[in-house]
Amino acid sequence: MEPTAPLAPEEVSEEEFVMGKMVYLTRCVGCHGVDGVGIVGPDIRPGKVLEKYASAEAMEALVRDGIGEMPEFGSKLRDEEIVAVVAYVRGGLG
Repeated sequence: MEPTAPLAPEEVSEEEFVMGKMVYLTRCVGCHGVDGVGIVGPDIRPGKVLEKYASAEAMEALVRDGIGEMPEFGSKLRDEEIVAVVAYVRGGLG
């Protein structure tokens, strides 16, 4: 399956970008690192993550439900925060 391209900046509102960055820096950076290269969690830089999760919906489900060592965030984040952090990651982590 061909990975989808990262979101163009105009496809993510400024509000969603800011929310996604905030969620990433408070919830994700400890495992995935500031640049997404991975610390204890896998490399989630755009080229890598899009190979495994071609759709935003698949990534949102992963964040919401967790899998393996990836914890679930569905009980900790609102739906709009999950959508925003996925958009932030898919858009190149800033």
